[in-house]
Parts: sequence; C-alpha cells; structure tokens
Amino acid sequence: MHSQHLVQQLLLALALTTRPHPNPHPNPGQVHGILVQLPLPNHINEPEVLEAILVAKDVDGFSATNIGNMCLRGGRPPLALPCTPAGCVELLQRSEVQISGKDVVVLGRSNIVGMPVAHMLQSMDATVTWLGLGLGLGLWL
Repeated sequence: MHSQHLVQQLLLALALTTRPHPNPHPNPGQVHGILVQLPLPNHINEPEVLEAILVAKDVDGFSATNIGNMCLRGGRPPLALPCTPAGCVELLQRSEVQISGKDVVVLGRSNIVGMPVAHMLQSMDATVTWLGLGLGLGLWL
C-alpha cells in the first residue's frame, strides 16, 4: 500500500474507532474528541477524513452539522465552535469591543478561520465583508 494512502487510511481508522461498532476498538470510550490539524497534505482527502468523525467527537466544530448549526439563526447551537475563530471572538469580547452594529472586514475565506469567524460576527449583529487573500491586500496593509 502506498504510504500516502496509508496515512489517510490510518486517519479514517482513528475517526471510525470512536463510532459504535459490534466489535469495538479496545476502550473506544477513551477517545472523547478528535481534532484534525488542518490543512491536511494534498494527498489526503480532507472532506473524507472530516466526514468520518462523529459530530459529538468533532472538537474543532468542522462537521457539516456543527458549521450548519453555527450559521443558522435561531436553530440548535453547534456542539463545538472552530477553535481559532472562537478565540478571535473571545479576544474581542474580553477587550470589551462592541461588535453589534459594527462594519467588519474579514480577510480570507478559509473553512478554518475566515468563514467561521465571519458567521460568528454576523451572529453578533455585525455587518461583515469578506475579502479573499488573492487580492494583493498585503500591499495595502
């Protein structure tokens, strides 16, 4: 088996050991959550790995269910929020920055930081504008 394929199979096996199974992995209850350090190398199918993780074990909040619940107004709250965006919002709140009613620019639209932080700020009644990093903004900052 090619080593790159083996790495993906090992990641998927780890994700699946947390699922109920007739012949479970020894001590499956020992795994309380999984955090996949993104981005993954190009040879690993990132969506397949993330989709294999149970929503209840998705401590980074990247599952479609968690992201969908984060983006919906008035729905169920997500079980977890993506860590870096949650940290950014926490920093603003602890600094007593008033977010409601503000115009906010988010640089970058990644699934890891840009998109989640934009939705979190929108949920706090900020008006959010997204700018992609491919616009040469580094020259203007």
